Amino acid sequence: MQDKTSLALKLTFSAVAALALFFIAELACRAVISAFYPGEMFSNRISSDYWEFRPDAEFEAPPSSGVFIKTNSMRLRDKDLKREKKTQEVRIYCAGNSTVTGYGIDFDKIFVQRLEKKLNSRGKGIYQVINGGVFGYTTLQSLYQFEEIGLKLGPDILVVANMNSDMITDALQYGSKIDDRHIRLKRLLSRSRLYAILYDTIKGRLLMNFLPNKIPVRLDPPAPRVAPDMYRANLEKYIELAEKNNIRIVFLVLPNPSDVLDLKELERFMKEREAEKIRFFNFGNFKNRKNIMELLMAYRKITRYCPLYRGIMKETAAAHNTTLVDIPALLQKMKHDGLLSKTPFIDEIHPDDYGHEIIAGALYEAVISKDNSNGEVSH
Repeated sequence: MQDKTSLALKLTFSAVAALALFFIAELACRAVISAFYPGEMFSNRISSDYWEFRPDAEFEAPPSSGVFIKTNSMRLRDKDLKREKKTQEVRIYCAGNSTVTGYGIDFDKIFVQRLEKKLNSRGKGIYQVINGGVFGYTTLQSLYQFEEIGLKLGPDILVVANMNSDMITDALQYGSKIDDRHIRLKRLLSRSRLYAILYDTIKGRLLMNFLPNKIPVRLDPPAPRVAPDMYRANLEKYIELAEKNNIRIVFLVLPNPSDVLDLKELERFMKEREAEKIRFFNFGNFKNRKNIMELLMAYRKITRYCPLYRGIMKETAAAHNTTLVDIPALLQKMKHDGLLSKTPFIDEIHPDDYGHEIIAGALYEAVISKDNSNGEVSH
């Protein structure tokens, strides 16, 4: 009996000591991150095919830009949100990638916030436009996020702006569904900075990433992250969720510089951005014509899928009589009519303040107008 009691005390002491060491290490990690890596841990990679912003975080993006992104308790770049809606409140949920997040854009100048301001200035009802954008999100991640967070906020309108991240070509391709069996547990574990640091080291990945993940299919040569047929299926899933929950859906086609610049203009645009010390998001810095030409060739590989994926979104919208806002077509018309005052982009894919203003204006018309018979919004 005495031996059993002694063993129990030893085990209890060992457990308490282990917990104490963990908390000391955790506090030390938090102090180190705060002192040397401010904003470093903004992204929480839950699994190989799902990640999210950390709640109530603040970080600079892009680095050294002076633009700080703050997240709320729901892990969104938005103000604090309540699930309960006010009387006559209309909620609009915007799903998408870094363009929706507002990469390189101050909060009040993102098209999401501009749209909310324009709608409320009408004095007809109360509008709340919610920013569901996260860096790198394809339709796969955005659908999961919308089902987990967006639907609980009771949106009346859903804006789907997924496309650019879906069609970008690289060495991986996502599957048809996110495996959420371990997401909640990993989300709990990832609240620990000690776990995050260990996870982000080579040895740590072997030691700490003990929960199995579904690894994206790796392809050679590279292909779009979300295959065309899967992209179409994901858009259909959006529509199914919207109809089931009595939500009006709007498809938003986002632009890139090749929509308004020819090859020479694009090269000049890249040189100007290099002179301004702006790092092109997907390709890094460049210093001479050879690198610029290589950059142009790589950029063409990304944009070559634009017609295919834009066509899929347009076909899906037309088949379901869904509102479609075509920003590339609008920019081309503005340029043709001499109304485009400058190239409205920060880099090779993200709109600048002017671009966000244009997007907000087009969405505003879509929200307040009735759908045309072909599902498109006239400009």
